[in-house]
Amino acid sequence: MQTNSINDLNNMVDSEKYTKISVLMACYNVERYIGIALDSVLVQTYPHFEVLCVDDCSSDDTLNILEDYCKKDERIKVFRNSENLGITKTKNVLLSLAMNETVVFLDGDDISDIHRFEKLLHCKNLYNADIVSSAYTLIGSSGQKLKTRGLQLLTTKMGIRYTSFFNSPIPHAPSMINRSLIEDRGGYKEDYIAAEDYDLFVDILLQKEVIVKILPCPLYLYRINEDGISRSYNKSQIESHIKIAKKFILKELSTDPENFHYWNLSKYEDTVKIYPYSFLNTALNQINYIRKTYLNKYSVSSAERQEINDYTSQYYIFTYLCMLRNGIKYNQVIKVSALITVSFVRNFFLIFNLSTFKWIRKQI
Repeated sequence: MQTNSINDLNNMVDSEKYTKISVLMACYNVERYIGIALDSVLVQTYPHFEVLCVDDCSSDDTLNILEDYCKKDERIKVFRNSENLGITKTKNVLLSLAMNETVVFLDGDDISDIHRFEKLLHCKNLYNADIVSSAYTLIGSSGQKLKTRGLQLLTTKMGIRYTSFFNSPIPHAPSMINRSLIEDRGGYKEDYIAAEDYDLFVDILLQKEVIVKILPCPLYLYRINEDGISRSYNKSQIESHIKIAKKFILKELSTDPENFHYWNLSKYEDTVKIYPYSFLNTALNQINYIRKTYLNKYSVSSAERQEINDYTSQYYIFTYLCMLRNGIKYNQVIKVSALITVSFVRNFFLIFNLSTFKWIRKQI
């Protein structure tokens, strides 16, 4: 059932002077937050947009709140899936409803900075970019800012591509993207649970020559909400992430990805217990092997090389901490300590630098 017919969207008149944006919002059981999310859109300093909200059969009052907002502002269009489809299919529904080539995303429990659309679009036009994203701020259920820990967000062309070996190369939720990029590859794929964004960006980077820009300023507030539409897929998400990273290794390095296991060190707690020293040591060595192979394949600028080296250093530190924590849990401290010591000495000049120390300070 649809609250409004799709044909109603045809009545929207595009401005000849301004780029029209389609704001895509997948909503599921977010009655506590959807009003805040929509308010953050309606106060944007760039006002030329349509807002498409698809309710994925929420069991709370989300749909009623959406319809109230729809009555107050004609830019808001509300639809409801006839059955619960999940996040990936709902994203594809939103794409099919969008009237504009430029789309931005906003989860129903998140918040956009008041200048988000303006700054993303300015960057997109300035560089003729296909994808623009930004850093983000984590917030709790009550809106309080949380400590944002994690690896450095890479912003250079080759740095962004390099990230794909380890994580999604581009923050999806804060992004602004050309709709045709997603539609040309058949929309979001359902093969990778809770990792459809990682899969999307890896495919785009592998198949097309695109211009990607990532702004270092946080323009998106990402809520850690356990009841949301995509927050409870941890195990499946890990498995999906590894499959996507393997796909990238196969295409990027032309080597058998089944021989790589460095993800296991940080993603699976019992890895330090069930695998022997030799396996774990090889997995640690693979992290730097990927860096060296990548840098040998491409001609990179000094800034790109520095980003890649810093990211690899941070990934090592992150992996060491995960291994140490799990070593304590599974009574494998001696084995893990020996592995970390050998790896750190081997990669001393990569890891021991000012950039790494600055990053560590931010994590504390």
